[in-house]
Amino acid sequence: MKLKPLFESQNLRLTSIDLDKDSQVIASWTYDLDIARRLREEPARPLPAFEVKKIYEKWQKEAEDNKQFLFAIRRRDDDAVLGVVRIAHIAWVHGAAFLDLILGSPQDWQACAREALELALRYAFDELSLFRVTAVVAEHNQAAKDLFHQAHFTLEVRQREAIYWNKRSWDKLWFGLLRPEWKMQQMAEVNA
Repeated sequence: MKLKPLFESQNLRLTSIDLDKDSQVIASWTYDLDIARRLREEPARPLPAFEVKKIYEKWQKEAEDNKQFLFAIRRRDDDAVLGVVRIAHIAWVHGAAFLDLILGSPQDWQACAREALELALRYAFDELSLFRVTAVVAEHNQAAKDLFHQAHFTLEVRQREAIYWNKRSWDKLWFGLLRPEWKMQQMAEVNA
């Protein structure tokens, strides 16, 4: 079986985040309040580039301690930053972590989310040797729910009315994927 490149897929690649260049682009995504909310735990609002830079500096500091891993998602053909992958809250003793996938536009989500998720999972399971990956999704985010279902994640927890969005409370959904399940899926794709 031929090994796939760790940081590249057909159309995408994972790279480090360039704080000076990427912060302005990422700041423009925060006009989508779902993205703004995922970058900060405080009330969502559009963020200026210097605040995005501070958030990523904090995340990179945590990455230095192997508490999380952070990547920019870029198109291979023009190197444009499309999104961010964060593997965070790693519990090394349990082989468990949370995965956060942010793409800057609905078009990029539709075109690239599955491929970006596959890259992130390959890194989490093959490079970090994690056993479990958890993704937390707001109930109203149908695109994210569909993505994790298609990737064979299992809905494990439904936290009732834990997210307030658009004048309504929504459930917070916790999806999980185990390495053996992911490996079986990889084998099925090879044999197909």
